[in-house]
Amino acid sequence: MVFNLGRDGASFVASWIQDRAGGWCAVAAEATNAFFALPTGEPSFRFLRDSGGVVTGLVTQLQGGEKRFTKYANQLMPGPAMVPVDTKVSMACAGVYKASWGGLVFIRRQGDQLFWRNQGVRTGVPLYPASETNFFFTVVDSPLIFVRNDKGEVTRFILHYGGEDMEAVKLPKRR
Repeated sequence: MVFNLGRDGASFVASWIQDRAGGWCAVAAEATNAFFALPTGEPSFRFLRDSGGVVTGLVTQLQGGEKRFTKYANQLMPGPAMVPVDTKVSMACAGVYKASWGGLVFIRRQGDQLFWRNQGVRTGVPLYPASETNFFFTVVDSPLIFVRNDKGEVTRFILHYGGEDMEAVKLPKRR
């Protein structure tokens, strides 16, 4: 299992992956050394420190069990370079998607920024454009490609996550 922890703009975020499954969430502090996921409270975690106070790892409470992680990097690997895209691009990508892995994914716009939100979760995770169709997260190495039909309409996306390509189909807007 790999557990990543870092900042995405003003947000503190965590992501984890194990056996082709995982997740990501925004994180809030409970105490100086104790944190929890928003909005559910799980996973929760605390940092392990050496005698000099340097963080050497963390302990999580995830899916009913305690897991220990050793710190092996001070920062996540940098993602692709972000490129500016026209507002029409982000507008076309926004919508509700039915995920092949179950549930719904909401891609919403705030200004020109796109946010990913899973069904039942209140917190959105920012998506950054690498091109007009390719987007990335800074919290997890999981590229996302929006697919257009022959009319130029976004109809689905493909998410590369945990070594697999998973698809979500865009649902028609309710009128």
